[in-house]
Amino acid sequence: MVMKLTPEERKRYAFPAQYVLALHRELRLDRFRSVSDILSHGGNTLAVMVKTIERDKIQVMIELMISNILEFLDLHKSMSPTNISETARMIMGAYYMITVEDLLYVFEQAKAGRYGKLNYAINGQVIIDWFNQHFSERCEAGFSKSYQEHQDTKHGNDARISQKLGDQNNRLRTLFKQDRNELKNNTH
Repeated sequence: MVMKLTPEERKRYAFPAQYVLALHRELRLDRFRSVSDILSHGGNTLAVMVKTIERDKIQVMIELMISNILEFLDLHKSMSPTNISETARMIMGAYYMITVEDLLYVFEQAKAGRYGKLNYAINGQVIIDWFNQHFSERCEAGFSKSYQEHQDTKHGNDARISQKLGDQNNRLRTLFKQDRNELKNNTH
């Protein structure tokens, strides 16, 4: 599995782009067109992955993603390895509830210019801002999904309740008719 990469194994990939491309293929990122798609997929969060894979490996993965976008943007002023590492650590700490799919999605959206065009320089704050924006969208999409599920359940329950009430009403009518017929027969 590509995500289970040690710093030593990282050397297998001459460029971060090769690593990110391998992740794209492994996770089939092309199927995620929106934040809602990622939420529906329900992949493992960074917090879960840290418990199962190791914190250092997850940090290296994020560092490679940051390095990849820096290569892609080809800016005049880039980030130092220390800044890349610090930004990756901050993402892991602040956004432990997102998935690898979220990470890849944010960086793909940044490459497409969704978070604004970068011409000269980038720093950790800019990248953290991308995640702030993504997380806000993720929360909104999660709320919408949850609300829709609630409405579907509520309306489904309303239909079931209406059906039960209708059935009970029909039984009561039948019993009432039977009682009335018995009364008529007993009085005659």
